[in-house]
Amino acid sequence: MMAEAQVGSRDQLQDSEKNSKTETTPQYQDTDAKMSSPTETERCIESLIAVFQKYAGRDGNRNSLSKTEFLTFMNTELAAFTKNQKDPGVLDRMMKKLDTNCDGQLDFQEFLNLVGGLAVACHDSFTRSQK
Repeated sequence: MMAEAQVGSRDQLQDSEKNSKTETTPQYQDTDAKMSSPTETERCIESLIAVFQKYAGRDGNRNSLSKTEFLTFMNTELAAFTKNQKDPGVLDRMMKKLDTNCDGQLDFQEFLNLVGGLAVACHDSFTRSQK
């Protein structure tokens, strides 16, 4: 997905260079070389999108996770987290808290809030263990 966007950008850059008949500067050559493969961050973004799309839409709406899809995601992708919860209602409360527009589903932004919150918690735990 990101690679496709990069190819389009590279093609546009090459077309504009042909049209303007200017020489390619070393800067563009370096940028072009870096665009040939996604960066680690771009691969992570692609993975987040792919995981969201893997679970979203099973119940109809491809742009959001229903409660059932959310529970399936949590029990599959974050199984260790889910199994360590002693309170059986924690996932229901998480869903309600993440569902900021109160439509009973999690859109991609709400999903990212979950992932971001978990990443922050993991980072905090890691930094505390390093002290």
